[in-house]
Amino acid sequence: MRTQVAGAIIEDGEGRILLAQRPRGKRLEGLWEFPGGKLEPGETAEAALRRELKEELDLDIRLERKLGAFDFDYPWGQITLHVFIVKAESEPRPSADVEVFRWVERAEVGSFELSPADRDPWSCYLQFKA
Repeated sequence: MRTQVAGAIIEDGEGRILLAQRPRGKRLEGLWEFPGGKLEPGETAEAALRRELKEELDLDIRLERKLGAFDFDYPWGQITLHVFIVKAESEPRPSADVEVFRWVERAEVGSFELSPADRDPWSCYLQFKA
């Protein structure tokens, strides 16, 4: 059974993208990802995304559109990543779950080592925004 995950490519008013670094001691530690988290039973991807971004970054967002659902198989499990393009409506704050994050220019995202599940959504985003 696939784990359902919601994630966001978050843009600020200047067109920069928010990346979060996976914390030490967790799978994929040190890699960069688009913020989000797992859906709870009965929760929609949109609701999970809003909840996770509020819990982990105290971030308010405006949903722009769903980019797509992307299946990815890790050695430890399979996920479906529901990815949204969103606009930040507040400034993120660090938390126990997300200590390190960074606003980066779109052209700079490729210089960060993205988690494997985030690579296809990023390619799709670049095609959409081209």
